[in-house]
Amino acid sequence: MKAKRRLFLASVLLLIAVGLAVLFLRPREYYRFHAGRVYLVTNPQMLFNSLRPPPCLQFDVPRWARAASWKPSADQVRRELAAGSTQLSPQEVEEVVHSCVSYNEWNAIAERSGAANRGQPVRSETNRTSAAAGPGR
Repeated sequence: MKAKRRLFLASVLLLIAVGLAVLFLRPREYYRFHAGRVYLVTNPQMLFNSLRPPPCLQFDVPRWARAASWKPSADQVRRELAAGSTQLSPQEVEEVVHSCVSYNEWNAIAERSGAANRGQPVRSETNRTSAAAGPGR
């Protein structure tokens, strides 16, 4: 009976150890909001594109959360904006708070807007002459 109990205890401890290893050995993910886009990055020192307008916000995703579905709370975004050097109006702050959605939400919005734009012609093809038709046609 003691052998079964020891085997069970060893199995439980091994399972806990494997779970903790998976949790802590995977790369840490960071949520980044920059110029209306949402990114998930694993390197917090990765540079922001300075050609895009501010604000540039970065948050640590909790280790137990799914990074693609996690988003910062409105208070986190407001605190980060207040700590930054950009001076935004209250309306602009609320627009940024509203824009900080999860990566999955942002990706779905981007796909919908991209699909809507692909259905429309970029330029009119009417009244154009072919180069093969030669001059004067």
